[in-house]
Amino acid sequence: MRKEGEAGVDHGAAVLDFGSSKVICAYGTGAPGRAVQIRGANAVYYRDFAIGRDSASPQSWQVAAAQAVERTQARAGVSFDRAYLVLPGPYSRVTCLNASASVTGERVTPRDMRTVLDQAASLYQPDRYAVAHRTPMYYTLDSGEKLLDPAGAVSGHLRVRAALTLADRFFVQRVGAVMDALGLETAGFVPSALGQALKLIPAQVRDGLCILLDAGYHESCVSLVYADSVIFSSTIPVGGWHMATDLALQLNISLAQAERIKRRFAFGLDPEAPDSAILVQVAGGRVSRFDYGAVCAIIEARAMEIVQEAMRAVALSGYTVGADKPLVVTGGAIAPLRGAKAWCADVTGRKVSMPIPVGAVLNTPMDTAAVGGLHLALQQTEDPEKEERSSLFHKLIRKRF
Repeated sequence: MRKEGEAGVDHGAAVLDFGSSKVICAYGTGAPGRAVQIRGANAVYYRDFAIGRDSASPQSWQVAAAQAVERTQARAGVSFDRAYLVLPGPYSRVTCLNASASVTGERVTPRDMRTVLDQAASLYQPDRYAVAHRTPMYYTLDSGEKLLDPAGAVSGHLRVRAALTLADRFFVQRVGAVMDALGLETAGFVPSALGQALKLIPAQVRDGLCILLDAGYHESCVSLVYADSVIFSSTIPVGGWHMATDLALQLNISLAQAERIKRRFAFGLDPEAPDSAILVQVAGGRVSRFDYGAVCAIIEARAMEIVQEAMRAVALSGYTVGADKPLVVTGGAIAPLRGAKAWCADVTGRKVSMPIPVGAVLNTPMDTAAVGGLHLALQQTEDPEKEERSSLFHKLIRKRF
């Protein structure tokens, strides 16, 4: 088994994505201008869910992560002793700050850009959260010109509008303990929404404002994406688990049976059609018939709650988001359901897309946080200057608050 960083393994990176129901580990390689190759990946559900618990314990996180890492290394044929952590929406928040700094020479250099970005990060006063990642929304020159990449421009001062992703102390402590137990170094944090945005949303769409909705299992997260930054995010405490539990309670079935019904559901069918009933195998191998209208009312109510709460959060974000701005939906609660794209477009009045990763593995809406995180991690490892900045993440982990 090759060691990460040896010849033949250029720009390798590993990520761990601790979701609400499972942990995903992925290892890939890549280089600027070339597609990322996922060499190995594995998803392990937390054992707590197998015995009916609603949330995973720290021990369950550790066991699942250990299995996912071991299997990923075996499949990738490489060992690694460091990994990036995907920062989930429920354990993060976004704030935007302005900063300025003098330019060291006649023209702006990448070092000047990093200096003013560091200045923006230093302005945030840590509380329950601390800065885990930062991206420039845009830079401003003395002339007032706004640029995404001002390197080489003539200016005496450089200002930046920076988007800071903040990590919840609880999450940092919890995953830090897991990483210690696994003997893995934390290479850095890669925000879930930012990775998804850069991977799933074309640059020409991101150049305008767009909405990203990651409807997950226990929670859903809505973000506003501008260029290469996430400038707003909000968590909605509703997801696919709530759909399944509503089905189980109202139809008097088990949660496992409810999950099977949910996977077979499709939006937009005629409840009066003779073939609209949902057939699901239940205990003893019997096949039960469930009325489509009843199932539809339950699932649509929760899906509507997720979408409406997401749109309400966007309306309260402080940003003006026109009706022409698109909605990108991912995650396992809504996107995998047949007819979901047309249904979301109908209820929001927006152009909707539901892109999924292309590849032999990690190719479902449930995998986009891990895939996006891996792509973002490889962008950081490809740039030695970005690796230099990883000390920010190491301080965050070492302090453990």
